[in-house]
Amino acid sequence: MPPGDETGWTHPPFAGVIDGEALYGRGAVDMKGGIACFVAAARGFLAAKKPRGTLSLLITGDEEGPAINGTVKLIDWARHRGYHFDAALVGEPTSQARIGDTIKVGRRGSLSGTIRVLGRQGHVAYPHLADNPIDGLVRMVDRLIRAALDEGSAAFEPSNLEVTSIDVGNSAFNLIPAEARARFNIRFNDHWTGDSLKAWLKRELDEAAADSRYEFTVEPTIDWFLT
Repeated sequence: MPPGDETGWTHPPFAGVIDGEALYGRGAVDMKGGIACFVAAARGFLAAKKPRGTLSLLITGDEEGPAINGTVKLIDWARHRGYHFDAALVGEPTSQARIGDTIKVGRRGSLSGTIRVLGRQGHVAYPHLADNPIDGLVRMVDRLIRAALDEGSAAFEPSNLEVTSIDVGNSAFNLIPAEARARFNIRFNDHWTGDSLKAWLKRELDEAAADSRYEFTVEPTIDWFLT
């Protein structure tokens, strides 16, 4: 996860500065804090008694990128060697006001996508010779962010769509660009599936597109689950 403008930080994001009783730095809570707690707890447990079995710490879980060297590879490696895990603890910082005040019964699904609107490049002095893709993209994005996906379910809060980026790549004031893109993410509950969300997106975007030429793509969807 990029830190943004590092000059806006009170402490360097990758330095790990201790200020008072707090540690400041990227990932100090999510997930470096969980790792530190696991290590401290394991040391204390081993000092108190010899465990029957094995404790393992999985540090790279591949949550934020392609699952290459994390959980998926570990489970496959263990299965082929006959290892069985009796229990797992996740150090995700889900507490609200104090440690242990929140219990998760599952997680929402996640769908990420990109909208690409195609236009025709031209000079702003001759707009009739160009086709500004930004006009169509703004209409489409506005329709998505105004939509209410649902009112929540018994297990989950309402589904939510966030537009995370609008990109044109245009450094000139007087040039109409050839294309414009937007990226978004939807965290969805058990009212939806990846396929039903894709169908909903297609209907909404078609309605808002008017005469704009566009395409949208989605990344592999992570489905919701209940434990």
